[in-house]
Amino acid sequence: MQCCLFFDHKITKAQAINLWSTFVKRAANTLSELVLWLSRKYISLIG
Repeated sequence: MQCCLFFDHKITKAQAINLWSTFVKRAANTLSELVLWLSRKYISLIG
C-alpha cells in the first residue's frame, strides 16, 4: 500500500503504467532467456 502512495505523489498514473509495462517486458525477456539457457543446459547434459 505504501508503494502505491509513493507512486501517486512522485509520478502520474500514465508514467506509472509506462514504467510498469517496461518492467513487465524486461522481466518477460529475462525469463524467456533464462528458460532458453536452462533448456540448452538440459539438452547438453542429456546429449
